[in-house]
Amino acid sequence: MDPRPHPFPGKLTLDQAAEVRRLRARGRPLAELAERFGVAKSSVSAIVHLKAHEPPGTLRLELPAGELDLLRQIAADENVQVEGLAAKLLVEVLRSRAW
Repeated sequence: MDPRPHPFPGKLTLDQAAEVRRLRARGRPLAELAERFGVAKSSVSAIVHLKAHEPPGTLRLELPAGELDLLRQIAADENVQVEGLAAKLLVEVLRSRAW
């Protein structure tokens, strides 16, 4: 992701973007969210996939294909999102090493 700020201000605040993510996680359709917040479906998709309005503290990691496949399989078995599972596992590892 380009570290420079976007040249134009976004229509949504970080709080609104967080609400978009919460509603989408609960199964609300992109079109409904786009209409509700007055933005394009592509904007909602970008927010949901953390390509826009990235929350503070977001960490992006690239995993080797094998590890990513395993993470996806575990997430599917647990019926959770891959990103949420990855974050939970990382926090558990970090806390186990804290003294």
